[in-house]
Amino acid sequence: MTDQPKPGAEAPIPDRPGPEDVPDGISSAKVLYLDFDGIRYDKLLQASTPR
Repeated sequence: MTDQPKPGAEAPIPDRPGPEDVPDGISSAKVLYLDFDGIRYDKLLQASTPR
């Protein structure tokens, strides 16, 4: 067993990017926006969603 990939295999997944990888002027704070098309409002109220 070895930690080296077989010849022709894909490269290993790189390390997780850190703050030093974010270009100047770009915020590291992100927002995820989900849009559900076709949700019934009465069912949304029943689900007791906090926001």
